[in-house]
Amino acid sequence: MLYAGTFSKVLLPGIRLAYIVVPEAEVERFEQTCQVFGGASPRLTQTIVTAFIAEGRFARHIQRMRKLYAERRVLTVAGLERVLGERMHIDAQPGRMHLILRLRDRQSDHQLVARMRQDGLYAEALSDWMGDENEASAVLLNFTNIDSQRSAEILASRLLPLILAKS
Repeated sequence: MLYAGTFSKVLLPGIRLAYIVVPEAEVERFEQTCQVFGGASPRLTQTIVTAFIAEGRFARHIQRMRKLYAERRVLTVAGLERVLGERMHIDAQPGRMHLILRLRDRQSDHQLVARMRQDGLYAEALSDWMGDENEASAVLLNFTNIDSQRSAEILASRLLPLILAKS
């Protein structure tokens, strides 16, 4: 089993540094492969991130971010439900950096996402990732930049006419 990720979301969006966790028996093979195919990440960046992890700063950073995002999740859900409660349902999923908004009335998530993008908002249509066409449509919405219930209500007020619009 392999585990891969990037530091872009958890540290800095522009850091452009990824990692892969492999079984110990495969380390040498992966090191050789990385030397052949690896995209040259600056050694200084790697050294700084390594020290950040070794000194325990990364673990503390992750704990702070989990707490912050848990608080923002609660505020965002409250604000969205206050304005859009009749129009959508938010899946109860702890953790992560996104909410799943399930649309009611069999509305097309593709059309909603298109209207959102025209209005300067970003979301992903989950029907692109579902195998069952009968599955209720939903959008994946990031909430990490929403810092208050009022901000979530303002976002919801922008979403409401987009949800109500008929294509």
